[in-house]
Amino acid sequence: MLKQGYTDPQLHRYSGDTDQEWYVDFYHTCIQRNKRKRVQVRLGINFFKTAKERDREARAVIKIIRDSLEAGWDPHDCKLDVWLQTHQPKIPEPIVTVQELKTPDGIPVPTPATLLPEALELAYKIRQKELKKKSCQNYETGLRYAIPAIKAAGMDKLPLEKVKRVHIRMVLEQIGKIRQAEYDKQGKGKIWTPNAFNRYKSYISAYFDALEEWEAVEFNPCDKIADKDPIDFGTHRHATDEELRILKQELPKLHPELYNLVRFEHVTGMRPNEILQYKYSMTDWLNSEIKLSYMEGKTRIYRVVPVPAFMLEWIKARKGMQPDNYYVFGKGLKSGPKSLTANSLSRRWSSYVKEKLGLNISLYSFKGLGGDAKRDAGVSYGGVQAGYGHALGSSSTKAYLRKEGERLRQEIKDSIVDL
Repeated sequence: MLKQGYTDPQLHRYSGDTDQEWYVDFYHTCIQRNKRKRVQVRLGINFFKTAKERDREARAVIKIIRDSLEAGWDPHDCKLDVWLQTHQPKIPEPIVTVQELKTPDGIPVPTPATLLPEALELAYKIRQKELKKKSCQNYETGLRYAIPAIKAAGMDKLPLEKVKRVHIRMVLEQIGKIRQAEYDKQGKGKIWTPNAFNRYKSYISAYFDALEEWEAVEFNPCDKIADKDPIDFGTHRHATDEELRILKQELPKLHPELYNLVRFEHVTGMRPNEILQYKYSMTDWLNSEIKLSYMEGKTRIYRVVPVPAFMLEWIKARKGMQPDNYYVFGKGLKSGPKSLTANSLSRRWSSYVKEKLGLNISLYSFKGLGGDAKRDAGVSYGGVQAGYGHALGSSSTKAYLRKEGERLRQEIKDSIVDL
């Protein structure tokens, strides 16, 4: 008769080789079955790209294994991730009732004892006032799928103070299953992509940022979850030299104002929606800058857009004697008192560029194309980053600059010295 017990979990790390699949294993003996088996556990160790990150995550996994075994997990019955879904710690009833704290907007302040689904909903309400309309819709979508995923994973009774990275990864994987089931039902052949995984992770991370700010959690569990390598679908690919030649030659004839807007985007790096909200009053003529307030930007931040001298002269000529409160690109994309909607701009682009010119390129791509042109002209990476309004060190700029890798390799070729 075998004796009940288990060996100490050990990490198999292949001398730090991250091309291998790392795992933790141990031997477990079940006296009911009179069997001894070897158990392997990964729990997302291999999501991380560096040995240091994997070692840190493995230590957390080993602790989870030990705690779960002590709490009654039998590896002969089920895998650890299944057991974790159905064996969450119970929340003790409060001994005394304390007055509920609220934000200045009257939203209840979440605490470490707040259950995960309720905490995310409160976090969204707290963050909602900071988001623009489009971003708000995206975060609503994130919440709409996160809550069912939490319940499907058996974590609806999990308090914030017990939430770990492994729980968030399980939620994200469950969201993927829910979304894929919807895609399959629609029968359009759509699949859950790494891009979608990263997008929903950003939503959940934003909720936890708000929770961290209000001290409901000590740290954001999303911070150490690595993004998956995204798939480039070419939606905003840069125009080729030939496509650019056709556009510069033909669009000024077909729709000169649309060409003016494309040129403006290329030079300033402003988003199309921001350009549509740009008024002459936002121009700092003395310092050659556009003061883009949070009301016009994608996010609720104030930023300054540098404008080169030739573009500033173009803006002055376009304004003439018109009032300061006129839109630079108003109705019909002409200067005037009424703005043009984003949908109207999209329809014009589809009609004149995609259909009449036969160019399958997006209007938004000219922001990145202009960024690459600035880099080619000698503007530093940080300079482009500042012009876009991205925080220093942010990875957001990289997505726009398609030639950056090629440019850096050439820089090495041109600068390296011999021994």
